[in-house]
Amino acid sequence: MKRFLIIITMLALAAGAYCQHAYNASLVSVPSSDKISLVKNSISVSEWHEKSFWSLYNRYSNEIDESSSFLYSSLDSLLKTVWPGSAQKEFQQASNLLTSAHRTFEIRQRYYTEMGNAFNGVIALEFLQAELLMSILENLKVFENNPKQDFHFYPWLQPADQFDVVKREAIINAIKLSPEEITRFFTIYNRYEQECDDFLGENYNLFEFFNEEPADFTPGLAKGLGYNLLQLMQREMTMKEKYFKEMNKIGGPSLAARFILWEDYFSTVNKMYAWSDGAVGAR
Repeated sequence: MKRFLIIITMLALAAGAYCQHAYNASLVSVPSSDKISLVKNSISVSEWHEKSFWSLYNRYSNEIDESSSFLYSSLDSLLKTVWPGSAQKEFQQASNLLTSAHRTFEIRQRYYTEMGNAFNGVIALEFLQAELLMSILENLKVFENNPKQDFHFYPWLQPADQFDVVKREAIINAIKLSPEEITRFFTIYNRYEQECDDFLGENYNLFEFFNEEPADFTPGLAKGLGYNLLQLMQREMTMKEKYFKEMNKIGGPSLAARFILWEDYFSTVNKMYAWSDGAVGAR
């Protein structure tokens, strides 16, 4: 129940309280005061460890804020570059997005380990879950706040017998594939989609298994679950980079950039659904 209430609170925040950020981009963020409140409600720190926990978390926040800001500004810039834009600009923005995603992941991974070593696996997993959910919400708002985008595909609302056709049309419309680009794009994308489904589950549904209540596990099991989640996230990035390079080699830099843009949206939407679906099911 606690996890479900936190997710509902964060969804409510996602609908409204967002602000302007650096890099001259119209970005989104959970306000600092709300973020701290949500972290407090998400992580079960005893009074004995409270001072040392917040000292470590503040150090993490100082480090992650700059990286996250660059991550979301890269996504925002890519959205604005694609329509209209040059192929090389699109490619550079997509490369920036991948680089900043790696940097942000490495920071979270490092602090997850520090949380586990300084406290225990339950607190570390609660920390990772809260940070992942906030990043999902912020990513979604970048797409929602961009007036030039047309990303409105929600997999769970599509009839199963029409899913592939509807998704294909959604991709073509969202990233503005020309008739000449469609065959080149889907020749590569179909292979990526199969590999992604094989490893991450259909529509990223494997992420649902990581939204369990950490307190239901022993500290050792909770810590192991968190490391498995980090490995899943790292594998996802590796696959995207692999096909980004292949799309660039065969389809050109513009198709490669638009591939990353679509998959950033598609993965984010699916993770949000998997996360909230798992929370509702746990009530």
